[in-house]
Amino acid sequence: MPHTQPDIRPIAESGNLYMLYDDYSFKMRDRMFIIDRGFKHDGATCARLLFQRDGIHRAAALVHDYLYALRGNVEGHEYTRKDADDLFRDMLIEAGVKSWHVWVAYTAVRIAGRFYW
Repeated sequence: MPHTQPDIRPIAESGNLYMLYDDYSFKMRDRMFIIDRGFKHDGATCARLLFQRDGIHRAAALVHDYLYALRGNVEGHEYTRKDADDLFRDMLIEAGVKSWHVWVAYTAVRIAGRFYW
């Protein structure tokens, strides 16, 4: 079952950031985590050519940015960059993103993500 889409809204004065307006929960390896409202992120950085700023990929982009911001240390649990990238890919698939978009987005985060982690 696809994740629900988060309530994110553009921050006008930032030019490219979004803010989360309601807490957002997600599951990773059978654990539930919550991203607190107020979290700011820039969305699918590595896949801007594939996605609009706001679309069916936004849950995956939010969770991926959150995991990267914490460098995989989420509520005392350690995850790798690959774990974050794999969850991003899986959430894109669950959301119904076209398979070739998923492949390109996943490849982009695997290649370029090391510069952000």
